[in-house]
Amino acid sequence: MRKFLGLVFVAAMTASGTAYASDVKPDPVEGKEVADSQNCFGCHVTSGDSGGSIPSLEGWDGESMVDALRAIKTGEREGIDEAMKSVVMAMDDEEIIHLGAYFDKLAKEAEAAEAAKEAKDKK
Repeated sequence: MRKFLGLVFVAAMTASGTAYASDVKPDPVEGKEVADSQNCFGCHVTSGDSGGSIPSLEGWDGESMVDALRAIKTGEREGIDEAMKSVVMAMDDEEIIHLGAYFDKLAKEAEAAEAAKEAKDKK
C-alpha cells in the first residue's frame, strides 16, 4: 500500500506538471557544471552519433531533457543502461532542472549557428 501511494504521488506530481523543486530558476551555467561533474560527454556527444545504443544529446531542448531524466528517475522510462540510471539517481531535481537549461542553451546555439550558415550559403 505504501508503494502504491508513493506511485500515486509521483504520478500526480508528473501529471500536474509540478516540478519537485518548482521554485528553482533554471540556470545553464549551473547546468554546465552538472554536465561536467557527471561527465555527460564521456558517453554522449552533442553532435553526430554517440554510437551503439547511447543517444546523441544534439538538439535536446530543456523541457524534453528534464522530462526524460525525471522519467528515468521514477522508473517510467524503461530499457535504460544501469550506468545511466545510477548517474540520474544521484542527481537531485535542482540539478536536473539546471542540466535541462544547459542543454536548452546548447540547442538554441546550434539552431542559431545553423540559421547563420544557411543565410551565408544563400548569399
